[in-house]
Amino acid sequence: MAESHSSFWWSSPPRSIGRRAGSFPWDWIAHLRTPPGNARGLLRISAVGLALWAIVFGGLRFILGWPATAWRDHWGPWGWELVAVHVSSLHTWVFLALTLSILPLLTLWEFRLLPSQVQGLFWLVVPLWFAVHFASALVNETRLFLVPVALVFIPGALYNRESPIGVDGGR
Repeated sequence: MAESHSSFWWSSPPRSIGRRAGSFPWDWIAHLRTPPGNARGLLRISAVGLALWAIVFGGLRFILGWPATAWRDHWGPWGWELVAVHVSSLHTWVFLALTLSILPLLTLWEFRLLPSQVQGLFWLVVPLWFAVHFASALVNETRLFLVPVALVFIPGALYNRESPIGVDGGR
């Protein structure tokens, strides 16, 4: 009747359901595991998905064509010149600080204690995301940085934080 947990992608369901408010989804993410036998299958599925995306994107661009003008024709410099503009702009840093808040600090506070999935996402997403957007986009539009906030900084800030005394028995 009931299937064993070994047939699922998690090693064991979290035992903290209902005990620690705010960390439930991240507990599930932390318990996800890729079965060793399915790693190649998952890699094949990912490769097929990437190939399908490239075919659809390329086909649409072939049919519809490319935009008449490049985006940088409208918005000025890009590359190192744009990085210099962003680094020297107080307006950019204030808006970025308001968007990110203290979440990066909370994530980095005890980074080594975070699950490997969150650490991996951090190293995969954050440096590349910041580098690409500082060099090619208007960083003043800080909503661009909500992706690393949602994928890395919120889970990193919430994961494995102890409850204050008086809440949840101080456990």
